Amino acid sequence: MLPFMEFDVRGERYYDGFILENVCGTYLHGLFENGELIDRLGRLYFERRGLSFCEDLKTGDYEDFQEKQYDLLADTVRKNLDMKAIYGAIGLK
Repeated sequence: MLPFMEFDVRGERYYDGFILENVCGTYLHGLFENGELIDRLGRLYFERRGLSFCEDLKTGDYEDFQEKQYDLLADTVRKNLDMKAIYGAIGLK
């Protein structure tokens, strides 16, 4: 097993996660919110299996995706809750 990543904090060396063959684990939060990293991992996955990577599978911008999901959630909340009552309860008109 090898460490997934190595970093330096004020002169001290730290390690996070492990890699063993084609399995990787880490505590690094938000790692898969990086579209470029996900695309590169996808390409590597396909290449190792002798497959060609389809450009249609590219992830795009995670922040845009996340914003759209928040908007969908907000719309669902507004449609299914009595927002007038909630605004009144917290002192908003």
